[in-house]
Amino acid sequence: MTSIERRGMAAMLLAVSLATLDTAIANTALPAIAADLHATPAASVWIINAYQLAMVATVLPFAALGGIIGHRRVYLGGLMLFIVSSVVCALSWSLPSLAAARLLQGVGASAIMSVNAALVSAIFPPHRL
Repeated sequence: MTSIERRGMAAMLLAVSLATLDTAIANTALPAIAADLHATPAASVWIINAYQLAMVATVLPFAALGGIIGHRRVYLGGLMLFIVSSVVCALSWSLPSLAAARLLQGVGASAIMSVNAALVSAIFPPHRL
């Protein structure tokens, strides 16, 4: 494996791991987050729902968009949105602001996840796949 292939795979693996891990971490920390934001358990579920609904609703459109404008562009745009919205999540002051930031984070994660298989086939030559 060449250096470029290694770095490309490492970048994709890290981003996909963060996008996947983000759901599990939020589920685990949900009671503490709800208590910190003085939210009811029923209302705090939207912290999780916003992320998951955004991911499910946009994964196929992002995959199609990757075929049109390029998989790399979709991946980098999703990564940037995921990072910025993660910072907004950390700075959230209320349940609605956190849910909105999680919605954007889910959109970014969806863009990352939708094109990762196409990027793997672009990184490696056909004989190595």
